[in-house]
Amino acid sequence: MEGTWTLITIIASTVVATGTVLGIYYTHKRKAEERIKDLETKISHHEKFIEILEKKALKALDDEFSKENKA
Repeated sequence: MEGTWTLITIIASTVVATGTVLGIYYTHKRKAEERIKDLETKISHHEKFIEILEKKALKALDDEFSKENKA
């Protein structure tokens, strides 16, 4: 009977340890996925900002050359 309780204790401990490890894994996985999503959003906003700046710079150059050609 003592061997049975030892086996049950080992199995229960293994189940608890596995559950703990899986819980930690999925928590870290979820946090990493959220962080990646945030970084992708920031990259997207950064790319849009660069695009706006490029358009403004090209317009300023066009305006400057237009003034020089008229003068």
